[in-house]
Amino acid sequence: STTGDYKIIAVVTDAGDLPSDTTVIYNGQALVTVTDASATYEGTMESTITANFGTTGDTVTVALDTITDATETAGATIVYVASGAEDITFADLVISGSTITTGAGTTAVVDGFGGAAASIDTSTATLTASGVFAGSTGQEVGGAATMDATGGTALVTFTGTQ
Repeated sequence: STTGDYKIIAVVTDAGDLPSDTTVIYNGQALVTVTDASATYEGTMESTITANFGTTGDTVTVALDTITDATETAGATIVYVASGAEDITFADLVISGSTITTGAGTTAVVDGFGGAAASIDTSTATLTASGVFAGSTGQEVGGAATMDATGGTALVTFTGTQ
């Protein structure tokens, strides 16, 4: 299970100081833990966080790829050799003021862990996310997201800067 409390330490941007009617791209890193039927994978992934403000939709997509410094635990813990197919995406997260949360249209994809064809069915998953825009004008973003499905779980803590 991916339940628990996750803390974010940041100087939260006043909602009135966030960009408006534009799309902003944030790049950074994420710490990930993915568990499927065969193993648990932990590592660092590159994050691209796309925030649409104002008339462009008030949504956020967190896309992760390129896993490094990873381990695989299936009984014993070993160095995980990435296939390059690993990706995690949380799409259509909702912007409310200076915060980011899940909404009715939020979806997730978790693919490629343990092999290029590996995928966790997220169609009926429980998704949670909590994040904030930080800095004087929202030039940073950070948060945590979880996916809990019958076939596996994912926990992601993400950050990014403009």
